[in-house]
Amino acid sequence: MSNRMDYVAAVSSGLGYCEAVEKTARHGGPATGAVIRTILTELQRIASHLLWLGTHALDIGGAHSPLLLLPRTRGNPQDLEKYCGARLTTHAFRIGGLQYEAYDTFEKDVERFCKDFGIAHRGIRNFAHAKNRIWIGRTKGVGILTAADAIAFGVTGPCSAPAE
Repeated sequence: MSNRMDYVAAVSSGLGYCEAVEKTARHGGPATGAVIRTILTELQRIASHLLWLGTHALDIGGAHSPLLLLPRTRGNPQDLEKYCGARLTTHAFRIGGLQYEAYDTFEKDVERFCKDFGIAHRGIRNFAHAKNRIWIGRTKGVGILTAADAIAFGVTGPCSAPAE
């Protein structure tokens, strides 16, 4: 199994493997397990993106506020450590389902995160808004990859620019 390719979203790394084996064996787990897998994967994807955004803001403009604000926001999806007992080195998926059942307040914790994140998202949008001249000046026109080049290089996701 492929673990921890993204240390902030470690639980996500095993999803593809588990689903591939289940599809090959023509045997999936219960529907509840699929729902919980999706919730955990998406929450950790959000956490990973928030950490990237905070460090990116620091790197391109020396903006400290997003890096200080975002981990607090990011901490909410990581608070679901109650599910598997770890914050970063999580592992929750098994072929055919999950390692653990959802704990009693799982649904309420997810709902609270969604509400809190909705509020935080407005602040994030204000920071990375199209009118932020520092952000625009340091990102506009950087790393252009045309559709033709993407196809020619076989790009399927984020990539580094080819050497000239």
